[in-house]
Amino acid sequence: MSSSNWKIYLSACTLILLSIFNSNSQKGTVNGFVIDKNNRLPLIGANIIYESTKGISTDIYGKFSLKLPNGIYNLTISYIGYKSVTKQVSLKDNIVNLEIELESMTLSEVEVVSDIAKPRETPVAYSNITAERIAEQAGTQDLPMLLNATPGIYATTGSGGDGAARVSIRGFSQQNVLVLIDGIPMNDMHNGRVFWTNWFGLGNNTQTIQVQRGLGASKLAIPAVGGTINVMTSTLQKKPFLAVRQDVGNRLNFNFSMVWASGLLKGNWALQGGYSFRFNQGWVDNLWSRMHAYYFRVDKLKGKHQITLSTFGAPQTSAQRDFRLASRYSGIINYDTEFAEELGIVISPSVNLQTLNKGIRYNPSWGRLRRTRDDEEGPNAREKIINSSVNQYFKPVISLRDFIEINNTTHLSLIAYASYGIGGGTTFPINTSGSIFLDSTGQIDFQKYYDVNKSNIIQNTTGFLAPYFGKRRSNDYIRKDFNQHQWYGFLGTIDKKASEWLAFNGGLDFRFFQGRVFSRVHDFLGGDLITDKNNQNMPERVISKYDIIRQNKKRNIFWAGAFATAEVKKNKISAFLNISGAYTGYQQFDYFLPRQYVTQSKDVKVFWNGDTIPLTDLSKIVGDAILVAYADTYWVDGKVITNSSPETRVNQSDFVSRFGFTVKGGFNYNIDDHNNVFVNIGTFSRAPYMDFIIRAENRRVINSKNEQIVSTEFGYSTAYKNFAANLNLY
Repeated sequence: MSSSNWKIYLSACTLILLSIFNSNSQKGTVNGFVIDKNNRLPLIGANIIYESTKGISTDIYGKFSLKLPNGIYNLTISYIGYKSVTKQVSLKDNIVNLEIELESMTLSEVEVVSDIAKPRETPVAYSNITAERIAEQAGTQDLPMLLNATPGIYATTGSGGDGAARVSIRGFSQQNVLVLIDGIPMNDMHNGRVFWTNWFGLGNNTQTIQVQRGLGASKLAIPAVGGTINVMTSTLQKKPFLAVRQDVGNRLNFNFSMVWASGLLKGNWALQGGYSFRFNQGWVDNLWSRMHAYYFRVDKLKGKHQITLSTFGAPQTSAQRDFRLASRYSGIINYDTEFAEELGIVISPSVNLQTLNKGIRYNPSWGRLRRTRDDEEGPNAREKIINSSVNQYFKPVISLRDFIEINNTTHLSLIAYASYGIGGGTTFPINTSGSIFLDSTGQIDFQKYYDVNKSNIIQNTTGFLAPYFGKRRSNDYIRKDFNQHQWYGFLGTIDKKASEWLAFNGGLDFRFFQGRVFSRVHDFLGGDLITDKNNQNMPERVISKYDIIRQNKKRNIFWAGAFATAEVKKNKISAFLNISGAYTGYQQFDYFLPRQYVTQSKDVKVFWNGDTIPLTDLSKIVGDAILVAYADTYWVDGKVITNSSPETRVNQSDFVSRFGFTVKGGFNYNIDDHNNVFVNIGTFSRAPYMDFIIRAENRRVINSKNEQIVSTEFGYSTAYKNFAANLNLY
């Protein structure tokens, strides 16, 4: 090729490269976020058309991004069941960010049931945690830890183990914070606590979390003193999608998750769900966890009905760190000696220095053990690690919903739900010797306990232990405390839009909770049996692995509530007034307390040496019931009454009922397009939790009263394109 031809060739290549460069540089970008106008949830699979045959769909976070040549475009955004909108954008080597609100043609179930606060309208302080933020920040941590960046909220991992997270709002503990999942209350009916580990993995199917501080906008008959946490899972997805995620952290922190949706299928059916698995070796020593989680939902659209069946649960097993155990050893000095001295703690010279300064990763709740009994692992057994505090639980929740569009202004939501809690946790030391043994590394010396139990051979040839001659009796063992429940509920809500500016909402809330607590031996630690005399309906007896020890109680709680709300929205003003009431009933049954014989008779005698004498021990009479333990024999109502008499019943408390109520309201005023102010005020009368009404021995707490709470809050908000701020005084 001649030199002139080379020049022509190089010039042509240069022109082509410049043309490509210019064509790439002369482009702009459109980033968009498509949400429901009313509840502000992202819309997955919404269509964005920028030319007659060209378009894109939003991802699982409701977002999209387009890179287009410079020019003016009319973007048409549409979604099934929503009114389409058109946005004009002008691109000239720039980036355009859009937030597109689509208005539903009907009121959504989320609006009716989940009590979502709306910007510049609902007079409460709130924050939203979006699905995108959950996906970016959740990783392998518990869901509440995402809330730490929210004003007024403090979340902590507690002992450092999975599922031990605790969250407080404005200084109020979780017992004073209402937690809702898709409008269903999740606080334990017995004590109001929230156990986030039961919902591990649910964040993968969560569209948004709204935290309402203070009174909140909840219409349910449940006083939320500190605030409300609304967790809203994925609504009906009309477009198919699949997302798989893998997170890996240090200390073998492994988290896998998958979410999917079928989209709207033939016959107006839709399926969606998710699965998660977490394996965590633990940042704290031997604080491992194994967790699975599932979520499944099926929807059917039929006429004016949207019927939904959903279920979620998280079977799990995780080690815990028991700080109470550490305090029995030597407390904080096991973690940091210098810090302990700064606190004024005197370190005794008798303390084994090898147990000190173990650092904040120290976990006192484990030790090593080699089981050498021939009927176990034998003389060649390998040493294994035992965790004395392990939690194992599974609490599936299932709900059936029917959302009915009666007409354009009236909507009805009916929800029936059930929850079943199964599991418990182990604890140690449980002993008769009162000794606490540590090995040279500061961990529980399980080997010493084991060897003592292994050598403790029963020599009795008489008495109730005679049949167990030659067996080993455990002085120390690991106990497992079980906490199980059945929970059934119904929630009916009706929403009526009376006019353009006035709406009403009301409903009924019924629940029944039955919980049971009991204990069993989890590990005999080298022995064959223990003895137990906690059951007053039986003499001291030998306990096998499956026998119940220590406690055996059943608790029934009934709940019936009603609520009504009026909402006004006109021009720059919006306001609401909510009134609710709830009746709560409590009763406790204790199978280890003496059985009861109910009588009105005053002539009660006890057998003594073949004779009958008047009963003078008034502690044996509670109300109209006589307490009949296993060794008691009475003469009453003309007949002999013993513990096994069919006329006796399980020891039960009185049925105690309480009524509580809530009255709250709020007012919001939009000063202009960027600024608004609000005020809310409310008064609560809340029935105490069961432990404050019925205590030990099924005795009713005398003169227990409802909690009386009054709350007032003022708020100011300002919002511009690149700046937003909120001020709350309460």
